[in-house]
Parts: sequence; C-alpha cells; structure tokens
Amino acid sequence: MGQKPIIYLNHHKTDHEDLCLLYYKANTAIMERIKLHDWIKWHTSKHCFAVTNSHKTVGLLVDVFDDIAEVNTSYYTAKLAGNTNQINIGNATYFTGILEKSHKIGSVLLVPIKNEIGRCIVLKYRYSRNVNQVLTKNKYCYWHQELNEFVLQPKLQLLIHFLQSISPHLKVRIHNELTITDYRVMQLLFEQAYTKDRMFKSCPLAFLQYMHLKGYSYQTINTYYYFVLRLLNCHKQNTVEQINLFQADQINTYHQNMLGEKNYSNQTINQSINLSSI
Repeated sequence: MGQKPIIYLNHHKTDHEDLCLLYYKANTAIMERIKLHDWIKWHTSKHCFAVTNSHKTVGLLVDVFDDIAEVNTSYYTAKLAGNTNQINIGNATYFTGILEKSHKIGSVLLVPIKNEIGRCIVLKYRYSRNVNQVLTKNKYCYWHQELNEFVLQPKLQLLIHFLQSISPHLKVRIHNELTITDYRVMQLLFEQAYTKDRMFKSCPLAFLQYMHLKGYSYQTINTYYYFVLRLLNCHKQNTVEQINLFQADQINTYHQNMLGEKNYSNQTINQSINLSSI
C-alpha cells in the first residue's frame, strides 16, 4: 500500500474570522470525503477548503480523514517569528530573499520578423544610451542598416550565447509571436532575474521537459520554475541530487520557514507544497 496523501492544516485568524485551512494535492478520495461533511466549506479568497476553528477542529479533521489521508498540523501549530531576516532550523540557515534580484539597466523585447531580406529577430527597446552601449558591445547581435535596428540571427546556439552575455545587464522579454521550445533557452529566461553566485543552483532541464510535456503554459512553467529554484537555492549545503531525495519532514520544515518569513500568501505556499509532491 502506498503512502497516504497529506492534508496540511493552516491556522488563519483575522478580526473577522478564525479558520483552519486545508491544503493538499488534488485527490479524488479526499474530495469525496469532503462532500460528506457540509461544515467543510470552500473559501473563495483563500482558494482552499476551510472550517471554523475551535479546540475540537484538529481532532475532528483527523477522525474524518483518518483512513485515507495523514493530517499534518505542523503549519497549524507553528509560532511565527516577527519580521525576521534569518531563521535557524537544525543545522541549516535560511534567509529571506533566497533569490536576490539582479539589477538591470533596461530591457529588450525579441521580435521575430520576415521580409525580403529573410528571417531575423529584431531587438526592440526604449532608447537609452546605456542600453545602446550594451548592445553595441555585444558580439552576438549587430546593427542592421536597412532595418535601422539591432538584430539577432534566429539560430539556437547564437540565442543561448546572446542570453548568457546580455542578461547580467538587460532584461530580455519574448514577443508572443516568438515561440520558445528549447529547455536551455527557457532556463536562461527564467533565471535572468536573479543574481548568480558560485553556489547558485539551476533547476534541472528534466523538470522543464516534464512541465512542457504536461502541456502547461509558458507562464505556468515560469511560476513553477520559481518554486523549484527557490527550494534548491534555499539549501546551499545540499546538491540537487540530495534535495531530490528529501523526505516529507524536510519539505515540511522548508515550508514552515516560508510561513515564518511572512512574505508568502497561503495560496503561494500551497502551490509550492503541491509542486514538491510531484
């Protein structure tokens, strides 16, 4: 028999409501069980099921799901530290701002065109002397006299080299007519926003392939990529292979820390939990 699915409880209290929120990976058995209990209601703004909180709440939920799921109360009982920048858990140290934003001097939009000259990618941007200097010095793009634009030849390796060389200075955006299917290019685009030190770990290309084959949109893949990238770079002392072998308690501790930082909504943490169980 396989391991039971996990339902994570989260205590949400405001001046207007005191709730216990239920987060779990999509599961038919859990949904069918919820339908039998009308006191477990869908919370529109939190995008999850919830129940009114009381001293009996946890016990009731454990009884309801005992035979089909494990009810995890780690988040429900966690005492959150206030406005902290650093939290020590065991031997690991976690920091808010795991992925530091990289400063850019401007942005450039890659637009595919086809005319009598042939196919190429035009670099569109709001004029700036600094941006102009960066593009002028870049050896992978060039000024096209007839188009009166900087252009890039639509060759895969050339595009990869261009992204690697330009992303420390400029944010690269993709026009909706330019379809990106190469996983290495996706990786470079998704990671360009962050500063990369020697300890930076990229998300495995196999994950991008998995997401792409599942039929997820480019934006959805970008969102999921962030969650995995954050998990990898939160554990500086571990290799990607070691992180891939993490058990439920290690993933649980990681998400507890996200709660402690108070920088993430319940919906965001729920997305990360669901993604971790893929």
